[in-house]
Amino acid sequence: MNQPDIKDIKISVPKIGDEIDCTFSRKDKEFIYVEFGYKSEGRINIGEFTDEEIKILNTSNKIRAEFKDESFSFPMLSTLNIRRNLEKESINKKFKNNEPIDAKFIAKKNDHILVNLGEKDFIKGKIPRTEMNDESFNKFYRKNQIIKSEIITFESEYILSVNKLKNNHKQKFLEYIKNNDTKEISAKITEIKDSKIVINFMDLELEVDRENITYSNKKNLNNIFKKNSIHIFNLVKSAHQNEIINLQISSLKNQWPELINAKNNKIELSGKIIAVKEFGIFIEYNKIFDIYIPRKECSWKKYETKDFTVNDFINFNIISVNEREKKFWDR
Repeated sequence: MNQPDIKDIKISVPKIGDEIDCTFSRKDKEFIYVEFGYKSEGRINIGEFTDEEIKILNTSNKIRAEFKDESFSFPMLSTLNIRRNLEKESINKKFKNNEPIDAKFIAKKNDHILVNLGEKDFIKGKIPRTEMNDESFNKFYRKNQIIKSEIITFESEYILSVNKLKNNHKQKFLEYIKNNDTKEISAKITEIKDSKIVINFMDLELEVDRENITYSNKKNLNNIFKKNSIHIFNLVKSAHQNEIINLQISSLKNQWPELINAKNNKIELSGKIIAVKEFGIFIEYNKIFDIYIPRKECSWKKYETKDFTVNDFINFNIISVNEREKKFWDR
């Protein structure tokens, strides 16, 4: 192998803060050793790398680092500032392009939520209480739980908004259905809240209110729907504001013709008993309806609560349907 001529070798004294491209050489318990220049070697604290990054290190890996001292022998280098600046560049790009960002929950204050925008570094952000609805602000968050939001300002710190992201998703969805003459969509449930569910359609997060997904009185929607399950949703225009389009789960709309047909043709249906009271029983039909059957309609003989057991299935007939008020009576 030809050795370089001594006159061709340029020697420069590294300065603290200078950046350089290095190549992975070896590692021990404390440091990652890298090569740079002509047979020069430096070291980086191994704690700057994740376990996953360390596992895949090999001699072909290029590492960008900066000098932390001016020593000629194994100078100390670091990747932290470079990583942080790259993360900030990515965050600023999302801000410029109005792109959503995954903010990780850190702590809740009286008037804002503190979040981390960095993936490997802590980059502080705030979501003011005014930029999210009360339900979202008051809910319990685990540490590092993702809160999808959008950056609205950046001066000394990043300020984010959940409301802006939701509004942007609604507008994009309205544009989509207008341009494609869409009547129904297939979407996955990504979150189940107290009074609504959140669905994902083409990476758009949309909320569907309780009244448009079930007529059940069950307080906990987790007992009716499962996260990551896929459902068909119909698009329904508001009667009062035609420009507003709501989503309604398809099974809710399609249930009424079946119930009316069952009533008209005296077809027996089956439901699960969910409560037994002195005045009658409550049954669940298709996880959508809670049906009350008065004690006088439960049996030809004297009504006894011991004759009925929760979770048993029972047959019944519908005697009256009121689709407008979303009610029906049965026996």
